[in-house]
Amino acid sequence: MQTIRKRLSILFVVCSFAAILLITLFVNLTINKKFNEYMIDTQNKRYQRIVSYFEQVYKREGKWSEDSGVELTHEAYMGNYCLTLFDSKNKPIWGMNPNDIRSSYHFNKMITENRGIYYTKI
Repeated sequence: MQTIRKRLSILFVVCSFAAILLITLFVNLTINKKFNEYMIDTQNKRYQRIVSYFEQVYKREGKWSEDSGVELTHEAYMGNYCLTLFDSKNKPIWGMNPNDIRSSYHFNKMITENRGIYYTKI
């Protein structure tokens, strides 16, 4: 037969464990939700910045050209995405080639060691 002390101890441990699991679940769900909202917000801001850049280029030049998006190339490569500008007939006007970054002259000529430390020539 179990004593009241033992029953209360078991009940306390079970309730504590259940509370820890529930708190962990709610914190995890909240963090994931907030992080997803943050990522969506960041992506929407990037989209808006790209669209406003192309709007400014069109206002400045009055037309699309093959060099319309050159200024965004570096940001796109560093952000790991490629941009392509289409006209109203869905024909590409300007676009990025993802293989260009690999063949860029300045990336091939960097002196590096295997640990990612960069040195300059003197």
